[in-house]
Amino acid sequence: MKNSHDDTRKKAPDGGWGWFVCLGSSLISLSLRSLDPSFGLLFQDLLEDLHIESTGTSVIMSVLDAIVNFSGLFVGPLLKKYSYRKVAFFGSLLSCTGLMLTSRADSMFYLICTYSILGGFGTGIAIASAFVALNTFFDKKRGQAVGFSMAGTTLAMMLVPQLVHILLRSYGFRGTMLIISAWALHSVVGACLLQSLETRKEVSIPKVTYKFYLEFHQSL
Repeated sequence: MKNSHDDTRKKAPDGGWGWFVCLGSSLISLSLRSLDPSFGLLFQDLLEDLHIESTGTSVIMSVLDAIVNFSGLFVGPLLKKYSYRKVAFFGSLLSCTGLMLTSRADSMFYLICTYSILGGFGTGIAIASAFVALNTFFDKKRGQAVGFSMAGTTLAMMLVPQLVHILLRSYGFRGTMLIISAWALHSVVGACLLQSLETRKEVSIPKVTYKFYLEFHQSL
């Protein structure tokens, strides 16, 4: 005899709340990754003041990419204990904290610790958990959902360098980094939209209630 739970397996709804998860995933990726193409523009003056050569710049970016990818090893164990929302929320806060602390950078080692390691680890687990959540809500429309979630990030990567240039002229490096860290906090909003498929419960409306609802609206 089959267990009743075997007949009620959760299936990807390919829509519904999944589109909000798609929006949340897009917001997280847009907030945390759109800054990457602006690294040279943003840190140029600071790196010159700290006498950091081009090799040092490569090290900072290489460590960032390595940490973002390496953080994926922790996502699986974390998601077994915590929800997508909590993991993405924690990662978003870590990334924002790293960006905020980077505004006080006074050495290459400090930059690697705050921007590359702290910020990279937070970004990695936030984005990974968002895409795992997105994967559970979509099956046949998964490609379409992933495309939508990445479209905003692609557009932002083209516009953010222009914004960074304007901010640097008005507020300097440290002020710009604080503004960018505040912008990155939008990823927290995106994390709040993530939800496990198991928590989405179907609510059935009794026929009597539905009949009363129709009669009530017809009488208006």
